[in-house]
Amino acid sequence: MAADQTLILIADTHIQPESDDRLDGEDTFANLNAVLARIAASRIKPDGFIFAGDLANGGEPESYRRLAVVVENLQEVYGVPVALALGNHDAREAFRNDLLKRPPLTELHNDVVTIGPLRIIVLDTLVPGRPYGRLGHDQLGWLKLQLGTRAEAGTVLVMHHPPTRGVVDALNQILLFDVEEFHNTINGTDVIGILAGHVHHPSAGVFAGVPVWSGPAVAYALDPCWPAETFRSITGSGFSIINIRDRTMVASAVMMPGMQGEIAVTPVTASLIERWLRPPPL
Repeated sequence: MAADQTLILIADTHIQPESDDRLDGEDTFANLNAVLARIAASRIKPDGFIFAGDLANGGEPESYRRLAVVVENLQEVYGVPVALALGNHDAREAFRNDLLKRPPLTELHNDVVTIGPLRIIVLDTLVPGRPYGRLGHDQLGWLKLQLGTRAEAGTVLVMHHPPTRGVVDALNQILLFDVEEFHNTINGTDVIGILAGHVHHPSAGVFAGVPVWSGPAVAYALDPCWPAETFRSITGSGFSIINIRDRTMVASAVMMPGMQGEIAVTPVTASLIERWLRPPPL
């Protein structure tokens, strides 16, 4: 039996503003195009695409313009919704102006996308200038209001920063901060899954009784099996296929072919953690 809904989760594209720009040697735009070519060749018929944040690497308008062409092409070729979340590398004003073609406001980017009986709610965890994420009281109030009405096939939440801690100690310092308030908001609702990015490797967990999936990154990967005093960036790219059937979410990581190569090994020092955890600039 075919899945009721099939979604493609694309995380951490980190698109650069110019075609000859590289992120630690990686052509992130080429990586994204390779992922989309793989999806097209598979003949999967997705019901929707989800981009889980860190769309641009530095929030540059040119990066969003490049990504806008990709998004428009997906909508034209597949004729399905494309949901877009923001991550800590993004900038709300440029995202709205140059990708969504809307007024460049700084307010939170929330969205509700319906795919048949399934509801997808996009949340904004971006804290400008900081690597960690936060939802905030007002956004959680908005989410509670949305979840007051149940969807026939349940609700999938999309957010860049996952609420679950993983095996990379350094990353655990810069995940979602207001997890207790988030737990209280979704506990007992119709949420059947949480989709995220940020950690740059496939990672699964459970939060408030709900499965959480952080998909592999398009731009590059982080090695989850490395000494805790450093974190290791490696070449590698992938995406996720998300199947929803009978209010159950199943996630599958698809890694692109290629040999892993080391990009960098970054010492995790007390000063690095201190810089990460500083309050956002006023």
